[in-house]
Amino acid sequence: MINILLVLMYKLLLDALFFFFIRHEFSHEPYLSQYEDNPSFEKWLLTSVLCIVLWLFIQSLNSKVKRISNFYILVQFFVVVVPSLVLFGMQDRPYFHILLLCSSLCLLSAIVGLAPRIIIPPPPRFLTLSLIVIGLVGCVYVYLRLIISGGIGRLNFDFYSVYEMREEYRDIILPGFGYLLPWVAYVANIAFLIYFFVRKNWYLMFFIIALQVLLFGMTNFKTFLFVPFISLFLIIARQYISLARVMLLGMLIVPLIGIVVTAFGEPMGISLVRRALFVPAGLHGLYFDYFSNMPSSAMSGTRFASFFSAPYDSTSIKILAWVFWEREFNPNVGWVGDAYAQFNWIGVLIYTIIFGAMLMLADNLVASMQLKRKEIEGLFIGPAIALCNSSLTVFMLTHGFLIMLIVLWILNYFWGRRLVQPAECKRHPKLGNEKRLLTV
Repeated sequence: MINILLVLMYKLLLDALFFFFIRHEFSHEPYLSQYEDNPSFEKWLLTSVLCIVLWLFIQSLNSKVKRISNFYILVQFFVVVVPSLVLFGMQDRPYFHILLLCSSLCLLSAIVGLAPRIIIPPPPRFLTLSLIVIGLVGCVYVYLRLIISGGIGRLNFDFYSVYEMREEYRDIILPGFGYLLPWVAYVANIAFLIYFFVRKNWYLMFFIIALQVLLFGMTNFKTFLFVPFISLFLIIARQYISLARVMLLGMLIVPLIGIVVTAFGEPMGISLVRRALFVPAGLHGLYFDYFSNMPSSAMSGTRFASFFSAPYDSTSIKILAWVFWEREFNPNVGWVGDAYAQFNWIGVLIYTIIFGAMLMLADNLVASMQLKRKEIEGLFIGPAIALCNSSLTVFMLTHGFLIMLIVLWILNYFWGRRLVQPAECKRHPKLGNEKRLLTV
């Protein structure tokens, strides 16, 4: 009951935040252009009830067996679905759009929640050590490349100038570097951070945090700065309260901090809240609006365009940038919006099934690491946040979800459980002659 009240409080807080702050400061943005000065009370009530119903549904599927993939589902619920319900309650948007978002989340929850649990054995020792060495070499290369290209001279911690500094960074990247950078920031660094936290090696843990802050200073991607601190907050808080309660409290604190910061005369507070919570929802609505009336993109502008007889020369992102902003930039949308842009509702169905299969694999990799499940959740922060603003393919490749699966497999070697063979039982008489599961 407490969690239900917190969910409703979160929804009401976003309602108030949008009505009193966001709609005044950012009414010029295309994704807020359909705001009504007198929003419908019936639509607001409907969205509030729907918010609670969705919460009860996704939690019911996770109640019997705690699955680590529930973290991704909750992030989508709090960052994309609930803000979309807020905009739907106060904007003139079709019911079909909100139905598409909610049904995709329900289907994803059902696929993951009803899937069987399979124990995946850890990698052999040689392969584990080889993968760790490759990861360390990749990390060193990323930092050396940034420093050699003038990264120290570009160091910037002013949030108002991050976009200008990013342009300087983009001018020096090499082919493939766009993959390596988020892999290091979202996966490798956070994996080392969690490992050192578990081992209570505080010096190396703070060293990793310093490296992550340095990475933000040289590239100015804001998420890089926040990810390690959010991960540590999640890991520490999870020792005392449930994942759902941690996320509920965290999602309530974030908007409140933005309001307090703005009250002290710093508009960046509300701007960051708007960027984190309302832009993903607003862009979903914009993509739904446009591609409901225009032909689907069908992978236009990609290497697969000819295979699907794509109707456009540019990607869906560039098309919307020119149509609504009349300039070239990247208004990236989450996986549901991208799936709808590419292949309409059938694309949403297919992408949801694929995403569900990937989350099932993550669950199975963690199945033998239940003693460390709470700590491992911190590894999901970066890719989970990125997924709110990126397509499924970008999430899996560029933002490192596939690399994260490899890291989970490596951690399985250190923290997982393995079958003890009869030969080993002789050295451990207390085990008897049967196979047992031991923690490595």
